[in-house]
Amino acid sequence: MRISSVWVMTDGNAGMENQACGFAEAMGVPYTIKRVQMKFPWKYVSPFIRLGKNFCLNKKQMKLIPPWPDLIIASGRKSILPALMVRDKNKSKTKIAYLQTPVIAPKHFDVVISPAHDGCSGENVLQSMGAPHQVTQERLNQAYTDFSYLFSSYRQPRLGVLLGGSNKTYTFDETIARDLAQQLKVLIRQGLSIMITPSRRTDGAVIEILRESLGRDEVYIWEGRGENPYFGILAWSDVILVSCDSVSMISEACATDRPVYLLKLPGKGRKFQTFYQYLTDLGRIQWWNGNINGSEIPKIEAFNETKDLAVKALMYLQQG
Repeated sequence: MRISSVWVMTDGNAGMENQACGFAEAMGVPYTIKRVQMKFPWKYVSPFIRLGKNFCLNKKQMKLIPPWPDLIIASGRKSILPALMVRDKNKSKTKIAYLQTPVIAPKHFDVVISPAHDGCSGENVLQSMGAPHQVTQERLNQAYTDFSYLFSSYRQPRLGVLLGGSNKTYTFDETIARDLAQQLKVLIRQGLSIMITPSRRTDGAVIEILRESLGRDEVYIWEGRGENPYFGILAWSDVILVSCDSVSMISEACATDRPVYLLKLPGKGRKFQTFYQYLTDLGRIQWWNGNINGSEIPKIEAFNETKDLAVKALMYLQQG
């Protein structure tokens, strides 16, 4: 099978879309983003009920029309029914690669890339330890250049802090923020500079506590305006601290060659323990205790499975 055109299909969720785009880029094929929105009742019953899927899209939704792609990379429950619809319209010539663990049987897709901690299995299932992403050495090199105006003046060593937020599993509240602020203040006195970027889930109160506690000297906190410096922080950091609630951010941080620390949060993240333990056994992560080990900060081999998974998926599709 020759794949020359790809649609990345999601419902517009940024996290899902970034993963799917990263996977397409790792495949080395051009892609077009298709953000799909479904109407009632498919919005609520899809993909468990697949009858009438040709009528599932919202009237305001862009039409999905030929030329059909060779491959759809779908991510998120609401992308499943539109992807199946396109495959039917193209008489099964369009293949579907699904990222994440599907809520229906993997047999409905041509290949599934599922997190190992979800326990999904099947002949067409490739298990990933982390999450697909868009972090490559080329992108980091470009970000180093693009954000030199912003970060080159901060003294070394630089600690990049990637903040997530509360979700169904973990709690990132003001108590955690105050403890973290005190730890970071100590590191600033020891000579480090701090570069912080919050995510969409980061509580505004958490950001405010860090801003008020740390001040401005040798501290950068993205305010959410202008270009997101996320890749710049990855590129300019000597050490990276990531809150443990986000498999995606941890995977992205570990795709650099910087030491990565995880900030523990209250919660019961049992299904993530396999992921944490795997990276710990690789020597790729450490749990944060407020200190950075060693006077000299070594570089560590990057952990980036996105390319390997993309190659395996292509091989599977070509053999199928």
